[in-house]
Amino acid sequence: MTNKEGHYKLWNELARTGSDDKETTFDTLFPNAPYVASIYACFACQELSDRDDDGYCADTCPIQWGNPEGCCQHGSEYRQWAEAETPAERKRLAAIIRDLPWREK
Repeated sequence: MTNKEGHYKLWNELARTGSDDKETTFDTLFPNAPYVASIYACFACQELSDRDDDGYCADTCPIQWGNPEGCCQHGSEYRQWAEAETPAERKRLAAIIRDLPWREK
């Protein structure tokens, strides 16, 4: 499985369930995930590690976030998902995150 496929599988499951517990979902789906991916519950972070990319993640993240500051900044799709109050809103945002463009190396 590629990091891109792992990203898709994780966010597809979150879009299906509306769960607000990304880490538990990640651990359930990927019990033997690579080290970096398991720390951050994120295959984009694993992709950067695999590429030996030590740049600032917002500049080099393989996911093309709508916010140029990256996933963790205010207003990003990820932050909106993390702050969503209902499963329906988390489902909607998880589907958006799942489908964001992935920059190949």
